[in-house]
Amino acid sequence: MKNILFIILTSIVGCISCTKDIELKQDETKPRMVLNSIFSPGDTVWVHISESRDILFSGTLPNITNAETQLFDASNNLLGSFTHTEDGNYYLASPTPIAGNTYTIKASANGFDPVTATSGTPYPIMITSIDTSALIPNETINFSVSFNDNGSQQNYYGISVVYYDTTIDIFGEEIINRTSTIGTAELFVANGAEEGSNGLKYSNEFYFSDKNFNGSSITFNGIATDYDKGSGGYYVFGLRSMSEDLFRYNVSFSLYFESQNFFSEPVQIQSNIEDGFGIFGGSYVYMDTLWVD
Repeated sequence: MKNILFIILTSIVGCISCTKDIELKQDETKPRMVLNSIFSPGDTVWVHISESRDILFSGTLPNITNAETQLFDASNNLLGSFTHTEDGNYYLASPTPIAGNTYTIKASANGFDPVTATSGTPYPIMITSIDTSALIPNETINFSVSFNDNGSQQNYYGISVVYYDTTIDIFGEEIINRTSTIGTAELFVANGAEEGSNGLKYSNEFYFSDKNFNGSSITFNGIATDYDKGSGGYYVFGLRSMSEDLFRYNVSFSLYFESQNFFSEPVQIQSNIEDGFGIFGGSYVYMDTLWVD
């Protein structure tokens, strides 16, 4: 009996002593250029360029500071070359994008495949009315934002509402608080995560197209949180017009962060950079401010 017990103990010790770490091997892939640029009509065009890394990389992407970056019009005429400032940031001060025009960006650097992307500049769309007359409990307000869609083209929009107020810390310093979560029951939005049992979706910005109301007046209804009638503050309502490329990127980016749980389906963030990663898209944000007394 003692011999049998000795054999069992020896086997257990042997199994423990034979364990070793198993390295997770992954295919080595050549880094690609990551180019990000969101441009607006009449503004300087800025670009950030960095290197891609594999999915297990947890640091900051290395910047590319020696890229040759150029902007072209719809007829492939060179409009100008970008100048690097620092940390992979490049700018082109002139010419500035024109609403309705299409632009192509091309970038190349030693050791990387050249990348290219094409996108359009949206027309500015103005908010025609804001209604916040209905006050509801739990420090939230109902709001309605209306605007007129441009029926001559397919349009893509984003709605955001940011509330600002100030508090004083223990040192007597003024602190500006910023809250940007809004909720909506609109069925035409392309993103948003459901929370609670009220049937609303919540996000920092909701995205949608004019597919169901091209050329008509659009009204977006929602609720804005963290209204504090005691401190006073103000809301900034934003209506973003954007290119289709930027719309698809923003929707996928929003859904990616709204689905970070064990049971969620994987979400792939959209990119329009050929032979690379990132986004090159046009945007224009019209903002209006509502002060709270």
